Amino acid sequence: MTLIRCRRFMWTAIAGLALASGCTHTSRPSGPSLTAANEKVTPLKPAQVTDMQFAMAQMMEKRGELSQAAATYEEALKKDPKRADAWMHLAVINDKQGKFAESNEQYRQVQLLAPNSVELYCNLGYSYYLQERWSEAEHCLRYAVSMQPDHKRAWNNLGLVMARSGNAQDAMIAFGNAGCRASDSHINLGYCMTLNGAFPDARREYETALALDSKSDAARCGLDNLTRVAAKMNGGATPTSGNPIHLTSATAEK
Repeated sequence: MTLIRCRRFMWTAIAGLALASGCTHTSRPSGPSLTAANEKVTPLKPAQVTDMQFAMAQMMEKRGELSQAAATYEEALKKDPKRADAWMHLAVINDKQGKFAESNEQYRQVQLLAPNSVELYCNLGYSYYLQERWSEAEHCLRYAVSMQPDHKRAWNNLGLVMARSGNAQDAMIAFGNAGCRASDSHINLGYCMTLNGAFPDARREYETALALDSKSDAARCGLDNLTRVAAKMNGGATPTSGNPIHLTSATAEK
């Protein structure tokens, strides 16, 4: 056997002994892969960043963090001014805060980007409802239900507008189209009549609701609130204990 062949045999034998004894040392580093460390991170595309901001804003809005949500929607819109959904959410937030000049401009942006959106006319109608602009509210909401006849929220909002503007019959029809039970429709009427200061009519509606559903907590709560509001409006003593005066309809408005 030549010297070269002997050396080859020796190193092969040493390697075999090392493996047999469990020795795993090699020349390759045992730490993180150098390839992984050198991999390039692909930056997010602007549309992906906007989507993330929009999702964050939605979570904030659901938690009631309206100012933070509005700021995040605005940041998203800086990157993509054509996001009609972000403009819409921003408008709704401003409606809730009574910033109607701002929300009106945001609804205008939605109309430019998505003129056939039923949600636009439903939300805009409710914005006008909050401002007590009954005619404009009715026009928007009737247009919304003409676009989508089974849009329950638009029907419910239309019912509130009709009730506040003194049209109880059309209000009952709208509440029915919204899927309200008869007792809940009368509660909604009572709520609106209380806001209008028509206390005897409101009491009649709540009592009718109780006659239809004697277990209705909403009707009993409405009667209780009505009594307290009427006392306050008529100069009576305002209760110093118990729940604060808080009116609500039986069904969600927005």
